Amino acid sequence: MNHFMFSFTNHFSFFTLTRNMMKSFFAILLILSATLAYVPVVPSVVRVSSSSLKMGYVPDGLTAEEYEMIKAQKEKAVAERKQKFKNKTYEDLSEWLKKRDAKYPGQPGAGHTFAKVVDRTPKNPDFSKNV
Repeated sequence: MNHFMFSFTNHFSFFTLTRNMMKSFFAILLILSATLAYVPVVPSVVRVSSSSLKMGYVPDGLTAEEYEMIKAQKEKAVAERKQKFKNKTYEDLSEWLKKRDAKYPGQPGAGHTFAKVVDRTPKNPDFSKNV
């Protein structure tokens, strides 16, 4: 009887071990297959066309020529605006400090200057009209 019990327990532990191994194997297989489902497929053949694709943007209601003319006008306006401000000279801070220190030696804070703005207020305002 001991012999029978001994072989039964060995047989039982073998099936238990095998069943656990099978569960682990299927769990790993399931995780692997779920992971591989999200891997992108890379094409093995890369197609190269002999002609280049030419596309462009043209707004609705305009022809390509009209749109090119409008773009050229805008580019011209941008270039003119850049030229307008290109000749403006702006005073460098270090140069301004040197001039101020030469004009007001030993007087820290003296020589304060304001930004130059166009004065648009009338010289003699008539406040009686606003009442």
